[in-house]
Amino acid sequence: MDGPEALCAVEGEALRRALTVAFGDETLASRCTAAAFARARRRWRAVSSLPDPMVWIDVTAVRYAHRRLARLERRPAAERTIDDPLAALSSHARVAVVLHAHRGRSVDDIAEALATSRPEAETLLRDSYRSLGVGDVLIEEDTVPYAG
Repeated sequence: MDGPEALCAVEGEALRRALTVAFGDETLASRCTAAAFARARRRWRAVSSLPDPMVWIDVTAVRYAHRRLARLERRPAAERTIDDPLAALSSHARVAVVLHAHRGRSVDDIAEALATSRPEAETLLRDSYRSLGVGDVLIEEDTVPYAG
């Protein structure tokens, strides 16, 4: 097994779980993860030349999820338990925190995934971490204390 198939075998489940947390929809997460890896397979020559092909796949999966949600009329948010600390965050804030803390993505990668500027992504991350009770994350230096 080589190329995107090998990368999917290693990273696919972690990406699907991260998207499930970010969007609260396991079906959406599965479909967008599969679509991102399929697109990577079609463009593997270009994607494999990137310093970290998983960054491209993560960003692509998030964009697919945003597009699918935009096509659907606003539906009620997925049921969340009261113990879910991310439930109080907006969709963009959840995506930013999940990409940063769980996937170890840089602020630039998050800004690209959310189609925003780096300063706006930094502010979103800082405010999101603060509302979650995590105030000592060095976002400017892309320090990711919880990724792993």
